[in-house]
Amino acid sequence: MKKKIIIPIIIIVVLAILLIPIPTKLRDGGSTEYRALLYSVTKYHELVPASENEEEQYLDGTSVKILGMEVFNSKEKATVENNENIVGNENNTETVGNTSNNKIVVTHDGITNISALDNFIDNADRYNENPISSEIEIVRYTVEGDETLTTLKYDKDNSVLTLIEDYTKDKYGSQEIVTNTFSKGEFDLVKSVRDNYIDIDLIANTENEEEKEIRICSYQKDFEKNKDQEREKISETLSKNDEYDINKLVKYNGTLYAKSNAIIDYAGNPDGPIGTINKLIGEEYVPTLDGETNSEELLNAKVSEANEEIMVLYYNNAYVLFQVVNL
Repeated sequence: MKKKIIIPIIIIVVLAILLIPIPTKLRDGGSTEYRALLYSVTKYHELVPASENEEEQYLDGTSVKILGMEVFNSKEKATVENNENIVGNENNTETVGNTSNNKIVVTHDGITNISALDNFIDNADRYNENPISSEIEIVRYTVEGDETLTTLKYDKDNSVLTLIEDYTKDKYGSQEIVTNTFSKGEFDLVKSVRDNYIDIDLIANTENEEEKEIRICSYQKDFEKNKDQEREKISETLSKNDEYDINKLVKYNGTLYAKSNAIIDYAGNPDGPIGTINKLIGEEYVPTLDGETNSEELLNAKVSEANEEIMVLYYNNAYVLFQVVNL
């Protein structure tokens, strides 16, 4: 009698294991996968790249796999006005729009994306007959390593320059965000040489105030030459080995890594990620800060492992191998 009772129970347990799915949120914009041993169903809301003039693009639909073989897929593109409420973006605190074309990072030994700074100065020049509305963000670091952010916006239609200085991340600073606006004729952005440095200053002279000078940033004048030499050296090193991808570089814990073309079988770190790649510079630059990359695709990637030889990053729903660049 007991055997007759046990057998149906065993069958029910086995069927439950084979058929009951476990839901998993995918980090691709909001998709959800329901996976059981015999089958899987994925409800897609997958973010795909869009051009500058397009709204964000998503792939929506459903995919069904039985024993690993896909038997149905109804993915279709859809556009959305924003993705503020999309599941999977909870930890994405970086603004992707703030990328290589307007972000400038100044460290103790140099500057990145200097061309964007030069272009902005030219656009805001009072003698420029064909200016362009522009915006740049300049990230600087205090001696203690705290970040300060200076945003410059130039409105060509109204000939107005807006300066926003953000000290909220500087623990020894004022913890304020200071905003000033200047009309055409009231300001000049001046680039001057001081010993081995280039200074960028905003000279303001309004009717109600005496002339004042606001230091925007300073950097070593030979930095660009040194960076060009460094880029050439790295390009030469990587070009000799087709296992690397020079377009995907990452700096982490003081070590420079390049994406390897090798495929790895990696289950992930049981203790979870140990860091995040959260700084983005221009494609033509070599990462110099920890957590920095020259590839927008790697922004917000999770660091699963990192040592003196390799790094494993998690992005696009996959673990990807990176190798140390030995110069």
